Amino acid sequence: MAFTESDLNISQAEIDDVKAALVNTGQANAFVNTIAERERQVRDWTAAYVVPEETLKRLWRPLVLFHIYSLLEQVTKSRQLAYDEAMKELTAIRDGEFTQYPLADPPPGGGSATGSAWGSDPKIK
Repeated sequence: MAFTESDLNISQAEIDDVKAALVNTGQANAFVNTIAERERQVRDWTAAYVVPEETLKRLWRPLVLFHIYSLLEQVTKSRQLAYDEAMKELTAIRDGEFTQYPLADPPPGGGSATGSAWGSDPKIK
C-alpha cells in the first residue's frame, strides 16, 4: 500500500499552503517527489523485516514533513525532534534491534534468511 497525503495527518489547508509555497520557490514537484522518496527510504530501511504498515506510516510521516519544511527553510524544533526520533527507530529496525519484527520471506536481495544470497547446494565430499 502506498503512502498518501492523507497519511501525513495534517489539514488539507496546510497541504495546499505547502504546495503553493513550494511552487512559488520553483519546486513544483517537490511535494510529490518528497512523499515518494521518503516512502522508498522507509521501505528500504525496513525491507528485511515484516513491519506493520501503520508503523511504517508513523515513521514515514515525520520524514516527509521534515524534508518538505526544510525545503521551505521552516523546520521547527518539534519537527526536527520528530525526524530525529523516526530516524533513530528506522536505524534500529534496519539493524535488527526490534525482535518483534520477523524476517521478511524472502528477504531483500534474493537470498534466504539463513543462507547466502549467492546460494548453492552444499558440496558433497
